[in-house]
Amino acid sequence: MRKAAGRWAAVAAMALAGVAGPIRMAGAQEIDTATRLGALRIVELDALTRGVALGDRVMALPGAPYLAFVEARLGDLFLIALSQGGNACPAEYVWLHAVPGDVRFSEVFGTCSDLVEVSHDADTVRVTMPSFEAGKGDVTFIYDGKGPVRTEQADVAPSGMASWDDWGFWDGQYPYDMAAAADMRPRFVALMGVPAYGVLLEGIALAGPMDREGDWVAGQGMRPHDDTLRAAVALNTRDGRLLVALWQEGAAPVLWGRADAALPGPIAAVMALR
Repeated sequence: MRKAAGRWAAVAAMALAGVAGPIRMAGAQEIDTATRLGALRIVELDALTRGVALGDRVMALPGAPYLAFVEARLGDLFLIALSQGGNACPAEYVWLHAVPGDVRFSEVFGTCSDLVEVSHDADTVRVTMPSFEAGKGDVTFIYDGKGPVRTEQADVAPSGMASWDDWGFWDGQYPYDMAAAADMRPRFVALMGVPAYGVLLEGIALAGPMDREGDWVAGQGMRPHDDTLRAAVALNTRDGRLLVALWQEGAAPVLWGRADAALPGPIAAVMALR
């Protein structure tokens, strides 16, 4: 499963509080930031921009980001997520070479998604993320440490709908499968935005099949092993409308979409949480 969105609000709170240095979120994998040049740290260059320190050397991050986060490490390569702090583009990425005598950045890349998978083979590192464009599959950014970052566009994995308006297809399917399907993903993103969409995928990762309820197909779920994040989705089989409800502990539930007078049961259940 991809690393999910939702950390940037907490990172922003840290930044506003003047916290510098490596930023790690609760539950995230600990990343060893010790290098042959000294410890790697995210530092504040001024009130609005962040940089990287390697030992005593300080470098500005490309694009003058307001927020930065060490996402992954592969040997001397560090993947750093960059953000201007708004909702329009949650994250872009850059590789940092922490090599004595050859410290440098790759060009900035990404699709504005912070849902990423990082992998590698003997010659390259690969970062895969959703495209968020209708009819487009995932995008993989491939880097060999020498040339520019290359891009591969995956084919769209069909959801199985016989036609675009075959909404009844989702009766008995799983909420996560519907929200993550390449041909449905742009509709969810258009409804709720990229950051909230990432949180939704977390909140329906553990769920049972969706059930029919009048004109609606609906289901609810939760983050695995963690009942502090719950979500529900519903799809109107008559007109294709989407409803999404999201609740996180400590905050009021949020509803996206145009509802009828009576909410589908799973949506109503999430909206009743406090």
